[in-house]
Amino acid sequence: GSTKRASVLSMRGGSDSWTPTAVNYITCDKRDNRIVWAATEYGLYRTKDDGDNWELIYFGNTWKERNVLGVGYASRDPKRIYMATKAGLHTSDDGGRTFNRDFRNPLGHGSITKIRFAAGNHHIVWIGTKKGLWKSTDRGKHYRWVYGFRRSRLPDELICWKVVPHPKDQDTVWIGTEDGLAISRDGGKTWKRIRDDLFGRRSIGDFRVADRDNPDHQYVGLDRELYESRNGGKTW
Repeated sequence: GSTKRASVLSMRGGSDSWTPTAVNYITCDKRDNRIVWAATEYGLYRTKDDGDNWELIYFGNTWKERNVLGVGYASRDPKRIYMATKAGLHTSDDGGRTFNRDFRNPLGHGSITKIRFAAGNHHIVWIGTKKGLWKSTDRGKHYRWVYGFRRSRLPDELICWKVVPHPKDQDTVWIGTEDGLAISRDGGKTWKRIRDDLFGRRSIGDFRVADRDNPDHQYVGLDRELYESRNGGKTW
């Protein structure tokens, strides 16, 4: 899950007092829900006791590096942490003890909106950005822009607000953008827009698969509107 304007207590810049800090994103460990990560405007925090105590995991050298937008990791690969800041993408291979900014990929900027992983394959990483969707098939060593946007006549640069991998099929992924909803069933090679009569040219606020055992049950959230489908998006 995530939240836009929550707060945690943090200690800033060597101060000896605790100050409320705006939270950009929160996620729970799927293996142990007492472990919670909080991406904040002043670093990355983690609790291992359901929020009773918080530990500062990362505090960058610059304001852009300190402003953490999101964090993610695959449950099968918990040591490999992906963190998005205003400065770009950072990765850790030791469970968050150390982070390195990833200059090798095209995501070295602060436009990352989502970090997601394919079902059952932690090598496949989906990165949503304000300039479209990017994909890695080698655990984040290399990324490529998903060119299916162009074949689907979507704008070349498109804000990708939501990235939702299928809970069982590693080749299927939904994206919610500033210009509607789309799905790929071949790993991002081609895309099909979903119900342009409802969602086209509208910014998708949220998209959810309600039940991992029944992925045809879905919700789409728009400004002041909520849609439900129980047949994989055929009717809403």
